[in-house]
Amino acid sequence: MPSWRRAAASFGLCLVALAGPAILPAGTLDNPLARFLTTPAHASEPITVVVDRAKILRLTEPAGTIVLGNPAIADATMSDDRTLVLTGKSFGSTNLVILDGAGRQIADETILVRAATDQVVTVYKGVKRETLSCAPVCQQTANVGDGDEVFSRISGQVQARNGLSQGLTDSGAAGGAVAGAQ
Repeated sequence: MPSWRRAAASFGLCLVALAGPAILPAGTLDNPLARFLTTPAHASEPITVVVDRAKILRLTEPAGTIVLGNPAIADATMSDDRTLVLTGKSFGSTNLVILDGAGRQIADETILVRAATDQVVTVYKGVKRETLSCAPVCQQTANVGDGDEVFSRISGQVQARNGLSQGLTDSGAAGGAVAGAQ
């Protein structure tokens, strides 16, 4: 095949890719350098999300169904048929498949979930690790990969606090009083 035909074929494929449906990170409609993510063959980079943070994605076509390859890594929720809320749950990589109302694939994108690096300090004590969130005062936080003792202690405290905020006592029964209070 002559080089001009290969170039023309490549150009034609690019036109098809640019004309296809896209996922746009929120706020990119007014950015002329915005990165359009289309089908996997044309997507250059994964969609990156930070653990425990959400990212809004705008769809160019209405979605009917969303499927995550590994829901332990990320969560996706439709706010409406063109707005997707993607939340990082654990470190790793998975994929997001979006189908329209007729079941046709709109997108298949790689999702990369990474750790927060802003206002976080990681302390290593030998092979054990613990994470501190320093915003503005440093406090321990449970992070995947931390030492078992630290992770379990912090996780237990967070669960107990969440139980209290939901009106639960130590026995698990609902009530307005804090466990142990007279």
